[in-house]
Amino acid sequence: MEEDSIKVSSWIDNMKVALLEKDSKKAFLLTQDLPAFKEGTNIEDLNIVLDLIKEAINLLEDERALTKSNLDKIKQAKKFFK
Repeated sequence: MEEDSIKVSSWIDNMKVALLEKDSKKAFLLTQDLPAFKEGTNIEDLNIVLDLIKEAINLLEDERALTKSNLDKIKQAKKFFK
């Protein structure tokens, strides 16, 4: 049981680092590799994991919007030079 708690804590720490560094690739990979939650997992840890996943989603959505904006600018420039 304590080993599971260590895995959850490690995941939380890794996700916090990814979000602080705005590393969307690492954050996405961490969302795909969630630790196993067993009965009796600390509810506070579950809430932290949920909040971190929400922040990761926001980071990914922000990056998607930035990419779309850059793509639109490239398309406009391309039209201008034609």
